[in-house]
Amino acid sequence: MSRTERLFVTYVSSMSDTPPPPPPSYGSTPPPPSFGSTPPPPPQFGEATGTPWAAAGRPSMPGGPPPTFPGGPPPYQANPYGAQPMPPFATGQTSTGTAAMVLGIVGIFTFIVGIPSILAIIFGFKGLKQIKRSGGQVTGRGKAMTGVILGIIGVLAAIGFWIFAATNNKTSLSDIKAGDCVEVPTGTIRIGLVKQSCASPHQGEVFAAQSFQTPGSYPGDSEAQRQVGEACQAEFQSYVGTPPDGSSQFGIFVIYPTKAVWEGSGSTRIICIAENKDGSLLTTPVKDSNS
Repeated sequence: MSRTERLFVTYVSSMSDTPPPPPPSYGSTPPPPSFGSTPPPPPQFGEATGTPWAAAGRPSMPGGPPPTFPGGPPPYQANPYGAQPMPPFATGQTSTGTAAMVLGIVGIFTFIVGIPSILAIIFGFKGLKQIKRSGGQVTGRGKAMTGVILGIIGVLAAIGFWIFAATNNKTSLSDIKAGDCVEVPTGTIRIGLVKQSCASPHQGEVFAAQSFQTPGSYPGDSEAQRQVGEACQAEFQSYVGTPPDGSSQFGIFVIYPTKAVWEGSGSTRIICIAENKDGSLLTTPVKDSNS
């Protein structure tokens, strides 16, 4: 008998004449094992039984890499989604911005000093710089800007006040009289003279304040200077007690109107001031000093 025939005979002989039982219907309970049959051995540790656990997308049991299935879900990963940083959260307001606002408010009420307003500007810009560098984590931009604005207003107010005070502490020439101690001016007189205390060292002492004896049209620069010189020299001797010559320690400083003042306001006032020839400050009265 050939090899093919032996295989065929063996196959035929292994078949039973009893037809196989029908497959169990859905939901039916499988028959219990027959008495005396040996149950199948329990699965060994690590041996897959039924549907593997990793098929549900969970990591497999220790002992090997997770199984993969064609067309199935990808194995579990530590970070399966694309990571994006969260936007920064505000952590608080800048303290320098708050300080700038407070200093700005104080500077408005004490603008004469000016220092709080200057500090408000400095702290305000510092706070704005911190907010910009924080990338949104620090807030308070409104307070910092308020401090800067109030600081600028305070500084401008201080500058205006001191300019006003500097130009309004002068006494009008029409109010200057003999015996007043004054600051000897330099340059053109536009407003008036600054009075000084005669009890303290001072620059000059007024010994004559009068108008031209012959008003009318402006006499010209040379004639105006001549008349002023004669008038002041005459008043000097009567005020000091000595003639205005080389023997006196005092020189004469005169103020008289220019042509524009003469013709514009009609003022013809002459101011004669005694001062030390060496430029030092006066410490004693000039009147009746015979010096």
